[in-house]
Amino acid sequence: MDVKSIRDERYYKELGYSNFDDYCKDAWGVDKGFINERIKIADTFGSEKAVAVATSLGHKKSLLLSRMTEDQRTQALEQGVPTDKGVKAYEDATRREIIEWRKKAERAEEARERAERERAIPG
Repeated sequence: MDVKSIRDERYYKELGYSNFDDYCKDAWGVDKGFINERIKIADTFGSEKAVAVATSLGHKKSLLLSRMTEDQRTQALEQGVPTDKGVKAYEDATRREIIEWRKKAERAEEARERAERERAIPG
């Protein structure tokens, strides 16, 4: 998480860089977008667990997981991801299947909230 402090506190300027992207490219060999994604994963799982998660799932699947709600993460990791071909373990689901499942879940949640609001309006 040192890199988060370097970004947030702008310590990269003290290291001689005019912006965070230049620092990332020179120090890490990647652009700031990738580093920001790694910081998001670390913020979600904690620094030590983030390394294990990213190592076992890969960067993209770890990032998808870090962007889920706590309930979605729990379901994905414990129960799997519902797909057109049945439920798959998170590790076995493709990124596309995970994204589709999240979209469907979010649409269902929005519909549920809309229905609750409509019931609450006296008619």
